[in-house]
Amino acid sequence: MQEQPEPAFAPGLTAQVELTVSDADTAQAVGSGDVP
Repeated sequence: MQEQPEPAFAPGLTAQVELTVSDADTAQAVGSGDVP
């Protein structure tokens, strides 16, 4: 039987991502609708 590789991250870790939204991040800018 083949061993499973170690997970890249340990269970239980958390993360936080912060993004300041600009005009380039709107639905209109990415062509996903017309909502500003």
